[in-house]
Amino acid sequence: MDWKDLEKMTVLKLREEALKYPEIVGVHGKNKEQLMDEIAKALGHPEDPSRGSGGKARRARSSR
Repeated sequence: MDWKDLEKMTVLKLREEALKYPEIVGVHGKNKEQLMDEIAKALGHPEDPSRGSGGKARRARSSR
C-alpha cells in the first residue's frame, strides 16, 4: 500500500486499516490526513511526499 492508495481511502476505511497497527493510538480522534501519516509511518513509508521536508503544509480545499 502506498500514499496514493491511502489518499483514495475514506476516513472510515483508514480507521479500519489503522486499527490493524497497535502502535497507532487514538484512531477515532484523528482526521484523514493524520490517519494517512500514521499508517504510512507504520508501513515504513515516508509521509506525504507533497509536503517536502517535514513541513506541515495544508492542502487547499476547493470551494464549491
